[in-house]
Amino acid sequence: MQKYNLTLISTPDTEERAKKVQKILETHLWEHVDHQIVNFKKFANSSWDPVLSHSVRWKHVYVYADVESNYNNELSADMNSRYMFIRGILNSIKLFWAKTMNIIFPMHPYSRSDKGEKIWMEQTQKRKPIYTQIVASDLRSHGIDYIITIDIHNPATLSLYGWEKNDPIAINIPHSWVIQEWLKKHWLYNDFEIGSTDAWWTDKLQKLLE
Repeated sequence: MQKYNLTLISTPDTEERAKKVQKILETHLWEHVDHQIVNFKKFANSSWDPVLSHSVRWKHVYVYADVESNYNNELSADMNSRYMFIRGILNSIKLFWAKTMNIIFPMHPYSRSDKGEKIWMEQTQKRKPIYTQIVASDLRSHGIDYIITIDIHNPATLSLYGWEKNDPIAINIPHSWVIQEWLKKHWLYNDFEIGSTDAWWTDKLQKLLE
């Protein structure tokens, strides 16, 4: 069998989370996946300069892109800054001849601003920007192959990545599937109760029951 040269890239503050993703990739794609932690410089004007520590030439690269990390460290920042940091990583991967570029978003950037409107609700913001469309256009320009996200707010967001031959393939993993897997792993699948904190989660729980 031909070896897949797989590399997982993450920021220093998401190393532990990325290790879990590394195990999943090794289980389903290849027996060994390199995990590379991005080094970075921080300038006096607060801008960052990410630096890849190892070559990604002809490798299938997965970037664990947590744009909402709340760790208390030097990389703690708002979503805009962390997204720019991820863009710098993607640019480096593209410049240094990665075979494919794949990005994993625990939460898609700005997905909260792109919610499905309820038909019966009064529309109060008719001219608000769709920031997810801006993000999708930006990532398409980077030549991303796969975009994987979790429990996106509006499924229609995935269509923003297009349908052309060279457009990225967007995949959404619902939280209901994650919860099901956890319950089965801990032998609780037939004996449990789940409560909802609000109406939004009630819809998600209904999907879980289905």
